[in-house]
Amino acid sequence: MNDNKRHYPTQTPGHGMAGMLDGVIIEPCNAYTTDTLAHLYDYWVGLQETYGRKHIRWSDVDLMDLYKIAPNLMVKDIIDNGVEFQNRYWGTKLREFFGMDATGAMVADYYEGEHLEQVLTALRFFMEDNRAVRVAGKSRFFITREHVSVEACYIPLYDAQNVPSHLLVVFEFESLD
Repeated sequence: MNDNKRHYPTQTPGHGMAGMLDGVIIEPCNAYTTDTLAHLYDYWVGLQETYGRKHIRWSDVDLMDLYKIAPNLMVKDIIDNGVEFQNRYWGTKLREFFGMDATGAMVADYYEGEHLEQVLTALRFFMEDNRAVRVAGKSRFFITREHVSVEACYIPLYDAQNVPSHLLVVFEFESLD
């Protein structure tokens, strides 16, 4: 990724979204500073240019185009317009970081109580507008990883009626070594 093509957040950290997830900021973002996150964002923008529309459909995505970031990638199916979310794909770096393979799991399978409500609220926020959203910080509810910096890019995908159907997500973690 060419560094001079990178952009920075379009809003100040936590603009209206602070506290949605303990320990992280959530903000709309027009590009990213790490190659992993920039790869997903640039791919999404490229699809918008290719198809001449802003709402990219799940059917437009070719996961083979994302093989370089596959270990850091997560794909979530949106169930009942955001009542719940199911992991369609959970990359190997996510398995290492979170200590589990959550492929096929619903969010309620691995969060509970207040943390479940925070995560569901954030996921619904990510799907509510056609924009990329940056999440960054040290999340206090990643058990055993609460002091590790995390950054992620969340992008909504749509069905043929322009209803949100999936979230495409990529994570970057501070080195655990």
